[in-house]
Amino acid sequence: MKPSWIQILWTLGVSTVVAVSTGCVSGPHARTGTAVGSLAGGALGAAAGSRNHKSLEGAAIGALAGGLLGGTVGNAADRDEARWDARQAAWNEQVLASAMTMD
Repeated sequence: MKPSWIQILWTLGVSTVVAVSTGCVSGPHARTGTAVGSLAGGALGAAAGSRNHKSLEGAAIGALAGGLLGGTVGNAADRDEARWDARQAAWNEQVLASAMTMD
């Protein structure tokens, strides 16, 4: 049984609520991961739930799980990027300091 337009719109609505609630998530990768994860999870949950005629419940559970997983992965990417930026800044400072001592 194919999902109806109401089920699809409901899935998008739940996904949007999860994506909008990512305002408390700090970095850009975490926000993107939460939004993409909730959309993908909602779609997969609706498809899985449609086998038992429970697309709405499946979409809600999938959107929540996908949003949490996507936010976690995105947050890890934000932390890695921050560490890389700190290392790069320290290296640039070291190179600049050594260039100043050569003069």
